[in-house]
Amino acid sequence: MNKNIKMIVTDLDGTLLKTNKSISENTKAIFSRCREAGIKMGFATGRGEGSTKQVVPEEIFDGIIVSDK
Repeated sequence: MNKNIKMIVTDLDGTLLKTNKSISENTKAIFSRCREAGIKMGFATGRGEGSTKQVVPEEIFDGIIVSDK
């Protein structure tokens, strides 16, 4: 992996989440490999913090950006 990459941030809806609002096992495995390589993982969303906790396993992310609305 590229040692210059420090963090990867992704959107949730229409990008990371499948249509059933889950994250695929393959994606979780890739995130795990990135974290093992020292790359932090994060997501940014227009959702509020409460609604993200219902669909996103926080343990696979190092940081989040959510809406304050």
